[in-house]
Amino acid sequence: MGTERSCASERGFSFAGRARLTPRCRRPVIPELLQGRWMSDPSQRRALDDRVGRRLARHLDRDQQPPLTVENLCHDLEKAIAVRDASAWFGAICMCALLAELIVASEAGDIFPNEIDTSSLTRKDKDHWTLLRTLQALRNACFHPAAMKRNARGQRHLENLADRLDRRGEVVLAQRLRADYSQLRSSEMLRAAVRLLDELGLEHLRRRM
Repeated sequence: MGTERSCASERGFSFAGRARLTPRCRRPVIPELLQGRWMSDPSQRRALDDRVGRRLARHLDRDQQPPLTVENLCHDLEKAIAVRDASAWFGAICMCALLAELIVASEAGDIFPNEIDTSSLTRKDKDHWTLLRTLQALRNACFHPAAMKRNARGQRHLENLADRLDRRGEVVLAQRLRADYSQLRSSEMLRAAVRLLDELGLEHLRRRM
């Protein structure tokens, strides 16, 4: 893992296509980030795209099409990752946040759901709600970059994201984000965003309509 990080920091790394070899490492710097995940599986992508599309259709006028779909956002995510350069990492993170909101909010035809009382939820439902809130915190941090005022709880969006990542076991990343807000656009954040999005998509694929 240490070798992987040092090589990646020297030359960047590849997330898609063939894993790139650096002169010093002579081995893949990182495995394909999307390999084995629903975002790179054509059948799972189509299934989730169809499910989300049917949900959105309930809120659209006849013959209207949504501006974004699971398929085209997954395609954009793959392209952003395939750039193989740190300049594209934040774009890929934003794609993960967009995909998450599209999947989660498609049923209500709205935005990420507001806070709810979780005291009566089962453990499984609480875990799902924690996942949603973490992805929502990622969305807020990505798409409200000037929102540095503290909320009623005394937190900024980035601090809220760090706390939620911490609760999900991303302890090191959370610590780095608290110390340096630029970690929002880091490769570690991209890895975390992909893991969260993968978990969310699989949950929705297992559900009935």
